[in-house]
Amino acid sequence: MNPPGFIFGPVLYDKEDNSYALVKIERKYPSKQLTLEEVREQIIYNLKDNKAKEYFDEILPEEFKNFENSSTIIINASLFGL
Repeated sequence: MNPPGFIFGPVLYDKEDNSYALVKIERKYPSKQLTLEEVREQIIYNLKDNKAKEYFDEILPEEFKNFENSSTIIINASLFGL
């Protein structure tokens, strides 16, 4: 399910040496041509994943900054024993 360029691991490489390796997918050869119905869910997942990444990387930090700039913090000293 992972695209070319994806790196995963660690994977046990040699049991005798107890050594591990990372694996990178260089290229993939599908065993058959998939229909739209067969890949529909994966396409939707990828689109949602990209939208979520964009939101958390770009939009959310800006929203927090706007909230911080337009907010007033009031501390009730009696609740904190100040």
